[in-house]
Amino acid sequence: MKTKTYLIVSTAFFALIGIIHLIRFTLGWQAEVGTWMVPLWASLLAVVVCGSFAVWGMSLMRRMGHGH
Repeated sequence: MKTKTYLIVSTAFFALIGIIHLIRFTLGWQAEVGTWMVPLWASLLAVVVCGSFAVWGMSLMRRMGHGH
């Protein structure tokens, strides 16, 4: 896989997952993994982490001349 393709796919993936977690937190959706109820604060953490990776990916694309 070329670097440009990797950056586009990974940036879009992290942005999408971050948005989904933001929606979950905002709407108060419950999430369960097995018998464990995932707390809403975990989605806030996921928004920060995924958002950071998405911003990092966009920054790398711009530095490489791939961002438009």
